[in-house]
Amino acid sequence: MLAASLVGSPSRAAAGTSTGPTGPVTSVLEHGAAPGNSGSQNASAFADAVAAVAKLGGGTVDFSDLPLAFDGALRMPPNVSARGGAVITFSPGAKWIYGTGHDSTTFQAKVEGIRITRSLASSDGLSIPKGSVFLQLEGCRDLTISGCSFHGAEVAISQPAAAGLPNHANSMIVIAGNHFSEVDYAWRASRHARSKWGVNSDSVFSGNIVNHAYVTHVHCDSIDGVSVTGNTFFFPGHQEGTSGAPSRIRDKRSNVFIGESNWVHVHDNNCFEAGTDAIRLEGARTANITGNNIAWPGQVTPSDGIAVGGNPGSETLKLVVASNQITYYTRHAVSVTGPAQACSLGLDTVYFQAHPPTYFGSDDLGSDDDHHRYFVDDSVQLLPTIAAGASGRAGESDRLPGVAGPGLTSVTALGALAATSAANVVADFAAGGSAPTFACQSAGRATTAYGALVVVTARRHGADGSPSATYLLLVSKAPVPGGGPTLGSAVLVASAGCVDGSTSEHPSFTWALADDRLVATAVGSTKGAGFCFDATSTGDLVLS
Repeated sequence: MLAASLVGSPSRAAAGTSTGPTGPVTSVLEHGAAPGNSGSQNASAFADAVAAVAKLGGGTVDFSDLPLAFDGALRMPPNVSARGGAVITFSPGAKWIYGTGHDSTTFQAKVEGIRITRSLASSDGLSIPKGSVFLQLEGCRDLTISGCSFHGAEVAISQPAAAGLPNHANSMIVIAGNHFSEVDYAWRASRHARSKWGVNSDSVFSGNIVNHAYVTHVHCDSIDGVSVTGNTFFFPGHQEGTSGAPSRIRDKRSNVFIGESNWVHVHDNNCFEAGTDAIRLEGARTANITGNNIAWPGQVTPSDGIAVGGNPGSETLKLVVASNQITYYTRHAVSVTGPAQACSLGLDTVYFQAHPPTYFGSDDLGSDDDHHRYFVDDSVQLLPTIAAGASGRAGESDRLPGVAGPGLTSVTALGALAATSAANVVADFAAGGSAPTFACQSAGRATTAYGALVVVTARRHGADGSPSATYLLLVSKAPVPGGGPTLGSAVLVASAGCVDGSTSEHPSFTWALADDRLVATAVGSTKGAGFCFDATSTGDLVLS
């Protein structure tokens, strides 16, 4: 091939290169690569082609439309992009490396349209070479990987994060529009025990299809800024868990796992058949998890659709979870643990089944009461904002932190001075005796003044069909101007059901407000242990 002039440069291109829209272009075929060559012969040709482009200040290496074998480690320099069309078959230990492993290098490069594979003895994950990688990023900034396919690696795209790498060493990595198959991990960004948590940062994993990952599709031990959007994640189907054939079905974990992190956006992904939590964050600071379709998570062990743990340090969790579809979870649809500064949940569409056909784990799934739509642990230390709407179906109730009171099941803010809340308690009564039921506080969590309309349903037992009564109360507490005594009352507006106390089984009560508690007093023959009360309030009042 004749040498061609470089645009904007007085120098001449090296033999075997041409000029493309982004600079010099050379084909590996011009440097001796050929379909009949051994992997090591082609490795030498690849290295020569890369060196030729790098010597000219950067450009593109074309890996051709012909099938090629490759063996060894190809270390890519900055400003050298790679493109191709046919298949490159890597040996078990072969890989391309971006970065030195001890500092950070800006590459300003692309990997486009290359189909990388390994010859495997089977397509069941059992013959994937241990420790195998395709692309290794170790101190790499500004690299785009798009339109490629990867088949047959423990980790397709690996960021091993050696101890000496500085913060943001692996950064501005865009992985978009690729296809992955027969991998344990599609993308794994690791963190060395002695490296800073922000060694990985500001990256995008978008529009990819990961078919048959065996452990986790996206795994980031730590990252400061990541967007995981518009992907489709497949694990081996749950049917393999009961087939009896050799299988790695029990190795599968999360579709998306992100460890210590900040500025996380997980949106619009299809997450299928996770073995544990479909989307799991640990040590999160700021996270938005929205618009994902999550189907059949927790197949190996009881797990959540979305599980978020807050960062225990000074910058605690700020979280939004909304507009997700979560089906057949085996523990909770959404769980939140750890300290938080702000937490907004819902609306999410969830569907619980007590014994889903997709679960093949050995742990007992427990009763319906062990499962929730939103499970917010006491360690969160604040009351989350939950969008209006609740489910009355089994396994879809909400569990809110004890900071709001142990009986609170849901609360929705309607403004600065208004909310709706729901709570339940159980109490025992002697004949004519009294017992406190619901604690009262304002929507702003104060006890100086509040007021709302409250509906209380009382049942003799928790089971449907037991004697019941309903009470409509106007509850109010307000200080008297001028320093007089605070006025508090629970006025009965209406009642219906078993309210006359004609037998001990009737849940018949009068109501009063005392010490910021709704106090029930048994009427007539009403007495016994385990009376159940469910209440909802609308106004400037939160019950618990």
